[in-house]
Amino acid sequence: MLIGLSQFIISADYNLIFVALPAVGHDLHLAGQALQLVVVAYAATFAGCVLLAGRATDVLGARRVFTLGAALFGATSILGAVASTGWMLIAARGAQGIAAAALFPSGLALVIGTFPAGPAQRRALAIWGSAGAVGMSVGSLLGGALTTALGWRAVLLVNVPAAAAAAIGTARLIRPGHRRRPRRSLDLAGSLAALIGLSCLVVVLVLGPKVGWEPSALWLPAASALCAGAAFVVVELRAKDPVLPRRRLSLTLGSTAAVTFVLLGLLSSAFYVLTLYLQNVAGYTALETGLGLLPLTAAMVVGMQCGSRLVGRGGPRLLAVLGQLAMGAAIAWVGIVLAAPHPYVHLALPLTLFGLGGGITWTAAFTTAAADADGAEYGLVASVICAARQVGSAAVVAALTPIIAADGTDPAAQAGGHTGLQAAAYASAGLSLLGAAAAFGLDVPPHRGRQHSRRGAHGAQV
Repeated sequence: MLIGLSQFIISADYNLIFVALPAVGHDLHLAGQALQLVVVAYAATFAGCVLLAGRATDVLGARRVFTLGAALFGATSILGAVASTGWMLIAARGAQGIAAAALFPSGLALVIGTFPAGPAQRRALAIWGSAGAVGMSVGSLLGGALTTALGWRAVLLVNVPAAAAAAIGTARLIRPGHRRRPRRSLDLAGSLAALIGLSCLVVVLVLGPKVGWEPSALWLPAASALCAGAAFVVVELRAKDPVLPRRRLSLTLGSTAAVTFVLLGLLSSAFYVLTLYLQNVAGYTALETGLGLLPLTAAMVVGMQCGSRLVGRGGPRLLAVLGQLAMGAAIAWVGIVLAAPHPYVHLALPLTLFGLGGGITWTAAFTTAAADADGAEYGLVASVICAARQVGSAAVVAALTPIIAADGTDPAAQAGGHTGLQAAAYASAGLSLLGAAAAFGLDVPPHRGRQHSRRGAHGAQV
C-alpha cells in the first residue's frame, strides 16, 4: 500500500497540474511556451533520470532510493507551492520529475524484491498498478476541485502528505537487506548521456504539437537528443560496467518495453481523445469529463486484479495479446460512436472493454518484467520499462495531435462525420496491433521463476 501511494501521486501529478495551468498562468504571469514548461519540465526530467535512478536502485538499494525519492517529491511539491515566480515553479517541477524518476524504478524493485514470485507477487503488482490507474483519473477530478476551492497551490500541496507517508512508512516498515551487493559504479557518463537524450526527446514530443512542429523552436532539443543518443551508444560500448549492459538486451526485455510503450500510448491517447470530445463536442465540464472517464479506470483496476489470477494459467504472452486486441477493438468502437451524437452509455461500454484490456496487459507486462530480472538488476529492468512508459505516452499523443487537427483546428466544430477525433481513435486501434505483435515476445523463463521462488521475500536489494 505504501509503495502504491508513490505510483498514485506519480500518475495523478500530471493531470493535477494540467487542470490548474490556467490559474498558474494568471497568477505567475506565464503564457504560451513558458506556461507549457510547467508540464514539460516534469515530464522531461522524469524520463531523463530513470536510467540513473534504476542504476542507483541496484547500487544503493531500492529502499534507500525510494525513501529519498518520496522525501524529495514532498519537498519539491512544497517549493512549487510557495513559488513566487514562474521560473521558480518550473525549477521545482523539474526537481519533482527527478523525484518521480527515483520513485518508479525503486518502487517496482521493492514490489518485485519483497514478494516471492507467484500469486503474492502478481497481486502486489496488480495493487501497485491499480494505484497508478486510479491516479490517472482522480488527478483531473481532484485538480479541478482543489483549484476551484483553494487555488492552484493546493494542487501541489496535496502531494505532501502522501509523499511523507510513503517515505516515513518505507523507512520504518520495510527492513533493509543484508546480502552484500557487488561493487558497481553509477556509470555517470552513460547516465548523463541518457538523461540529456531522453529529456530532450520528451521536450520535442511534448512541445512539438503545441508549437506546430516549428523547426526554429525544436531544432536545439532535437539535435541534442540525437547527439546524446549517439554519445550514449559510444559510452556504453566502451564502459566496463555500463548502465545498460548488452547482455540484458534480450527479446523478453525488448518486448516488455515495447508492450509498455504501446500500452501507455494507448491510455494517453484514450484520455486525450475522450477529453477533447467530451469537453469540446459534448459540452461536458471538466468535472463531468473526469466522472465520464471513471468507467475506464474502474475497469482497468478490475482487469489488473483478474490478470493477476489468470497470468499464472495462460501465461503473460496470451494475456497481453488478448489485452492489446481488446484495447484496439474498444478504441475503434469509440471511433464509431464519435461519428454522431449518442447518449453517454454508448461510450461507457467501449471504455469498460478498453480498461479491462489495459489492466490485463499491464499485469502481463510487469509480471514478465519481474520474472526477467535477477536480484542485482531489478532497478535496471524497472528503469527500462519506465523509460518506455514515459516516451510512449508522449510520442503517441504527439503523433495524434496533427491527425486530430487535420479536419480543422477547432474540435468543437467537428461534431459529426469522419472527424479528426475519429481518425485518431482508428489510428490508436492500429497501434494496438503493433502492441499485440510485440506481446508475442513476452515469456517467463522457467529458471528465473525458480530463482525468484527460492529467494522468497527479497531483502538484499531493498
